[in-house]
Amino acid sequence: MRKLDFLRQIVNVELAEKNVSAKVSDIVKGLVSSAEDKYDFSAFGGNPSKLADYLMSGEFEDVIKVFISNGYYDVLMSILNKIVEVYADDMRVVEAAKIALEKSGKIKQEVEKQFKKK
Repeated sequence: MRKLDFLRQIVNVELAEKNVSAKVSDIVKGLVSSAEDKYDFSAFGGNPSKLADYLMSGEFEDVIKVFISNGYYDVLMSILNKIVEVYADDMRVVEAAKIALEKSGKIKQEVEKQFKKK
């Protein structure tokens, strides 16, 4: 079974469907696009299993922070849950997505603490 492409068929679709602001969409697309070049996880000629490496990276943590700090935590959750669903037959990617979900919750708590201090 062919995998959905992470950037074009998951991230872009979620950003559009959830009406994420143009500014945040552009930042997220830019981060994911440069990561796609580095990690080669494109479903079009790359290796979709390498998405696991990206999800475990500090670069993906930057994407998490962009979503959370701009109030789009729900969109991030939607994207990560979609990965778990679409990549169900690739346990490495599923595990990485689940770890990213966990990490996202912790980062959200940290960001909220920082905003309360101000």
